[in-house]
Amino acid sequence: MSWGGEVVKRLTRTHRAVNDTHRSFDEAMAQHSELVAGHEELEALRAQEQRAAEAHKKDLEAQLAAEKAAREVGQLKSEAIHAWDLSNEEFLQSYEFDTLCAKKDLRYFKDGFSGCLAQFRANGYSEEEHPASFLDTKKAFYGDARRRRRGGRGGTGQRRCYSPELPPPR
Repeated sequence: MSWGGEVVKRLTRTHRAVNDTHRSFDEAMAQHSELVAGHEELEALRAQEQRAAEAHKKDLEAQLAAEKAAREVGQLKSEAIHAWDLSNEEFLQSYEFDTLCAKKDLRYFKDGFSGCLAQFRANGYSEEEHPASFLDTKKAFYGDARRRRRGGRGGTGQRRCYSPELPPPR
């Protein structure tokens, strides 16, 4: 019997050792599962942060491109304004501009004078009641020509207007 009791003791100890090993294995597997789940969670967070970083990088690149384009537009606008100012200045100093101004002045004074005469006549001012040389342009023109022939100044003595089609006399 002693041999039988010894076998039972050994079997019991071995069975306990197997159970302890099994329990220990189960605990290790549970820890392993937790670690794997934690690792997967960290990987998911890392991937999400990577996507966010890439999106932020694209936003910054787009912002940089927009700022660069805005600077270029500003520079081009500045150059265009400078070129416009130079060409405008050249045009204002040209003979063509002087001719255009003279034509406009002539048209303005002609139309303005005709309108003034029409207003005077429409309001009942007649040449008989109020003789004035400005009511008749032909009369004023011929009177000016007669005065010149006689040796007078011929006009008010102010700056003369010349036809825009002809160059000014020298």
